[in-house]
Amino acid sequence: MCACASDQLSTCTLLLCAGARLDSQNDRGMNVFHLAAFLGSLPLIEEFIHYAQLDDDLDLLKKVLNQGDEKNQTPLFHACLEGHWPIAERLLAFGADPF
Repeated sequence: MCACASDQLSTCTLLLCAGARLDSQNDRGMNVFHLAAFLGSLPLIEEFIHYAQLDDDLDLLKKVLNQGDEKNQTPLFHACLEGHWPIAERLLAFGADPF
């Protein structure tokens, strides 16, 4: 989570290769997609999507893309709230529910 919150792409990649899970949550119920969407980090979003595809876990990808945080706000909500339209488009393309 700290690597993602610090926008450290290479560290996030290393952690994912070492077994870190995309569905891990911080104390506010946010997963890595929430953090990357809030920060506006398209490279992180792309890496997380790529990792889920490599792991052939598209069900997990849809789950984390549509997971609400403690306020029931999804990664798509955070991307839109912050005006990160390319991220919002990418999340929608991979199954984020706009409703």
